[in-house]
Amino acid sequence: MKKVRLVLGGICALFVLSGCGNKIKTEYYRHVDIVGMNRIILKYPVNPDTILDPYYFKVIKDGKNRILKLQFPDVGGQGLDPKMNAASIEISRTRRHEIWRYFNRKGIPVNVDGFYAEDFELDRSSRIISDTRLDKFDKPSTDSAGVSKYLITTDQYGLPTDFLRLNLEGDTIADTDSNYCTHYEYGEHNLVAVRSNYDAKGALTAVKDGFAITRNLYDSNKNLIERAYFDIENKPIAINQSGTARYIYTYNEKGSLVEWRQYGVSRELIEAIGPQYPIIQVDYWKNGRPCRYRYLDSNFVQRKLMKYTDRGILRECNYFDSQGRLQNNDQCGYASYKVKFDDNGNPIERAYYDESEKLVMLPDFGYAIARLEYDNYNRLIKTSFLDCDGKLIENKKAQYAFVTYSYDSNRKTKTATFRDLRGFPQKREGGYAVRVTYYDHDWQLLNKKYFDETGAEVSASILAGDD
Repeated sequence: MKKVRLVLGGICALFVLSGCGNKIKTEYYRHVDIVGMNRIILKYPVNPDTILDPYYFKVIKDGKNRILKLQFPDVGGQGLDPKMNAASIEISRTRRHEIWRYFNRKGIPVNVDGFYAEDFELDRSSRIISDTRLDKFDKPSTDSAGVSKYLITTDQYGLPTDFLRLNLEGDTIADTDSNYCTHYEYGEHNLVAVRSNYDAKGALTAVKDGFAITRNLYDSNKNLIERAYFDIENKPIAINQSGTARYIYTYNEKGSLVEWRQYGVSRELIEAIGPQYPIIQVDYWKNGRPCRYRYLDSNFVQRKLMKYTDRGILRECNYFDSQGRLQNNDQCGYASYKVKFDDNGNPIERAYYDESEKLVMLPDFGYAIARLEYDNYNRLIKTSFLDCDGKLIENKKAQYAFVTYSYDSNRKTKTATFRDLRGFPQKREGGYAVRVTYYDHDWQLLNKKYFDETGAEVSASILAGDD
């Protein structure tokens, strides 16, 4: 069961919880895992003299060593750490309830998979018995799978073992994998060692990827090092999406994932469906963000290389043949992709090259260079599409030559106007020439409206190709 959740409460809630003589303390960790609904596992503690690095997780605890707030790093936090829309989790507690609330970096409640908070109901021994999704007004809500509430059974140690899904009406339902009940078994460090899926009749069942059982192994630092898949007869099975039966993970001394390998049923390195290469290696910047991904084939030859800036922007992508030489990729239509940046770190040119390192026109989109311009506030104001000679050309797929962006701070809008070679508004793929995006006072997305080249509004229900 995929249970990764981020949530936070307001500052006032922290003061309330910290009252009555409780002493607040702050701790920092390189990595955090959230498992079994509401279990937070803190890993790789960091000394206070290094807290200025934005990579670390910030954890606020009360005098009883209970977590009140979990704040995710501004950058970094890679590997198998939880990722959601939220930037922090705030936790409030009553005698029989533990509520997690999710917030963004501005402290605004954020939607996480269809809900804003989770209400964990506890029994008299403080063991979790249910998890209810809540909307912005603390009323029951549903996640993307239609689940409103989980009924949870725990073992003698208080660890969640069985999860039954209910909808808003209280009926038992299956998730998107047709899985009615999930069962956990625990191993060393009280981490999930076995996950099994069951149907409505209580029989082992395979999810849509073909497996019924997942088995996990961990190292002494509680990092997942192996995940394997099995069918209803407990035999190894390759999952449908990739053809992989087993993953092996390796970490560096900071707990960041640096390599993973995928194997077939016979434990051979497998170049899975995609194609996906069986070995992926990662290097990191000092701030914790990946700086390079290397994709190797089963002969350990590098077949793909992706490089990123320390802000997480892709700056170069290269494809190679079995001899390690640049090679055109049939799926994307180029061998190399390179980005130029201005002094503020903004990408100003994206260009595509063939295996001879000459500019090449993308077959699907009909341009070789995308050129980007910004205003004094580093806001994108124009994107132009050029051919191999650097001449403005109408984008073959989206059907425009360039797009201009304007911003209205008072109305909180961003307007994108798609234009032809002469600069006139031109109807693009999807049937519109102008897109106006509306935001609230915190610049959170509210709505979008679309207009044709004459200024007439176009019904959003008939649109296609919005980006």
